[in-house]
Amino acid sequence: MAIVPVTEWPEGASLGDAEVDALHVAHHAQPRQVLGCHRLKSHESNEEGDLFVFRVWHQSLERDWEAEDLEVLLQLEGVSPPVPMRRRCAWLYEAVLRLPADWIPDEDDAAQAPVGGVLRLPRYQVLIPEQDHPLHDAFGYVGFLLAEVEIDQFQSGHFLHVADALGCHCVCAGGVYGLRFATWAPRAVFVSVVGDWNNWDGRACPMAKRFRAGKDGGFCGLWEIFVPFGELSDVPFGQKYGFKIHTLAGTDLVKMDPYAQEMEVPSDLYHSPVFNASVISSCDDSYRAKPFEWSDEAWMQAREERGQVNTALLQPMAIYEVHLSSFRRGANGELMNYRDMAKQLVEHVKALNFNWVELMALAHHPFQGSWGYQVSGYYSCYSLLGSPDDLKYLINQLHEAKIGVIMDFVPAHFCKDACSFGDFDGTATFEYEDPREGEQRQWGTKVFNFRRNEVRSFLLGAALFWADRYHIDGFRCDAVSSMIYRNFGKSEGEWIRNEHGGDSNLEAVSLLRELNNSMKEFWPGVIMIAEESTAWEGVTSLRPASSYMQNERYVVPLSHDEVANMKGSMIEKMGKKENLGFYERVRLLCALYGYQASGCGRPLLFMGQEYGQGREWNCYQSLDWHEGEEPVRRGLCVWLSDLMAVYKCHKPLHMGDDQPHQRQFPVGCKSFEWVENNPGACVIAFCRHWKGERPVMTICNFGSQYHHGYTIGSPYWGGWEVLLNSDDGRYGGRGGGPGNSAWIWSGQARPDCSDSLTLDLPACSCLVLLAPEKFQEFKATRPPAGINTTDLSCADVEYGLAEIGF
Repeated sequence: MAIVPVTEWPEGASLGDAEVDALHVAHHAQPRQVLGCHRLKSHESNEEGDLFVFRVWHQSLERDWEAEDLEVLLQLEGVSPPVPMRRRCAWLYEAVLRLPADWIPDEDDAAQAPVGGVLRLPRYQVLIPEQDHPLHDAFGYVGFLLAEVEIDQFQSGHFLHVADALGCHCVCAGGVYGLRFATWAPRAVFVSVVGDWNNWDGRACPMAKRFRAGKDGGFCGLWEIFVPFGELSDVPFGQKYGFKIHTLAGTDLVKMDPYAQEMEVPSDLYHSPVFNASVISSCDDSYRAKPFEWSDEAWMQAREERGQVNTALLQPMAIYEVHLSSFRRGANGELMNYRDMAKQLVEHVKALNFNWVELMALAHHPFQGSWGYQVSGYYSCYSLLGSPDDLKYLINQLHEAKIGVIMDFVPAHFCKDACSFGDFDGTATFEYEDPREGEQRQWGTKVFNFRRNEVRSFLLGAALFWADRYHIDGFRCDAVSSMIYRNFGKSEGEWIRNEHGGDSNLEAVSLLRELNNSMKEFWPGVIMIAEESTAWEGVTSLRPASSYMQNERYVVPLSHDEVANMKGSMIEKMGKKENLGFYERVRLLCALYGYQASGCGRPLLFMGQEYGQGREWNCYQSLDWHEGEEPVRRGLCVWLSDLMAVYKCHKPLHMGDDQPHQRQFPVGCKSFEWVENNPGACVIAFCRHWKGERPVMTICNFGSQYHHGYTIGSPYWGGWEVLLNSDDGRYGGRGGGPGNSAWIWSGQARPDCSDSLTLDLPACSCLVLLAPEKFQEFKATRPPAGINTTDLSCADVEYGLAEIGF
């Protein structure tokens, strides 16, 4: 090694003024090409080796206003003593040395970078005698953070593990811990990582453009940098960060990281902040030494087995919908952490006999008033309620209690406020460019550009990320109607037709298909649910012919949408036209829940409606739990609990949901059979069948009239057991009609059937009956008119051309 005096430095060894100026305003096009260690190729080698220039750029070297030189030393690997460096300007020190030609290898070949990237370690350290630890030069680490195959997958629209590549991750390179950052900003001019650790100064960590391998490799839209810190304890976990982006328009933006795994707690719950920073996460299970310890192996294995043999949808799904930040609060109205509410939520759900929860607002959203439907952090849980590990703890507790978890997933649109990632690089990036495609004005949101492959990777990767990292068991995809129809909520002239002149968004449909197929492939047993109720056929693939009911698979929701936006609570809706009193409203609500649970489809009920909350839901306020202590409302809770227990226990009530008109043998009746339809008396009745299981009949009287000695057709003769009667005293009822566990025996014929049941039907009531034990031998010779056993064919299940695959 030979130190080259400054007076003998060749021309170009010291960085030129134009380059220095560009660095000092964070506008250097390729900082990696001029900073760090480089061979001076314009000068010939001699027997002593080649000339190498070392340029160390770091904000801690000195402040801009300090003119005095610091003593900065360059310590080469295996060489002593250290070499003094020359101050070029604020932040920048340089040295020129003659070293063996092979001291550093030639430039890396991007095509050889493995998955996860590769960093060539610097063979030097920077020492400042007054500091205890060496200074780590970010530009001394050269190489590539993304493999070519990862970029191929990202640009193909099918990068399912994109969360491990883009965003912020803590990695160790040569014993030095640091953060690797990568982001997609295809039309940005310059990008820097800014955060608490560098005082949000865009000059400190300028990112490098990533070019594709090969001679003609162009810019792929990705930017990357590795920022070293030293020991693991030096990594600034919990600090805030973002990306400073210089746009084509000449403006500077600071944007959050779309792939961040944690976000800053919003400072104002009632308004969207101007900026909501990303947070360096210590809960990144793909990179930390000790990932979160799950204890739900049995649950996950059973779920996978059900998915592999395609029996997941034959299981009962009694779903309790929860908005966590308004479910329950502390004594003084303070928000509860995910961990704090775990025990109470699990106990409450189990007491009500629900076996699934649907959790609203899990993904990060800066404005609480959006209910979680204007998302900014698609890879981050809602920071207001705790860390990723806190949410994992809650889900783990639910799984241990054998409760499945569905999350609201919002692939249709995203938050358009400045705190989100709209116009990320200064232009339409994640959204369609034309506002007729790229905005959903009725909601004030941006619409994802479903035809752009990088956006497809983002959305597919997000869903797979939640299934992987958080063990989510189901996804309720929000606003699917707005995805598949280009004219959703728009007048003529406000939307653009597809290439065939139609109103279908073909690229959105293909994305949903790919999402469903990918989930089935990688996470069998995960349930995919679409919020969609238009005439589009084949959303859920199942298409046997006949009526609309059996064309799809259903969840039957009484959700948050029914009890908000001035619609009133469920109890307020009951008997409003008849001006029923409070007690009768509760009784009618019991009947409604009975009809919901025993009909076709999986029942879903929003929190607070189990006890008939009086006011409509407010996302900023805890439920009125004190109302549930009132005797009448407590009876409603008990009724719902018993109802869900019966729903789960009796297979006919759930196993035939997806084929309601398919024949069930040995008796040859359909899964769902109408028994009674009497609009004058406000009475309906239907019977549910499943193979050789004892059928279950539900009778609902939705009217306010008590029917004494009401006769109803019976498909089987013999003794029917009363499983549930909503007017039983156990549920706060008046005790009308046959009580729970009573028996009703079929009697004389009616004109329309050979056997009948005669019973009292209380006003606003629901009765659930279990057929005779030997029902197969006691089938009515002339069943009720609704039951048609002449056609014993089984409807074929087929896949339609327009099927989406939920």
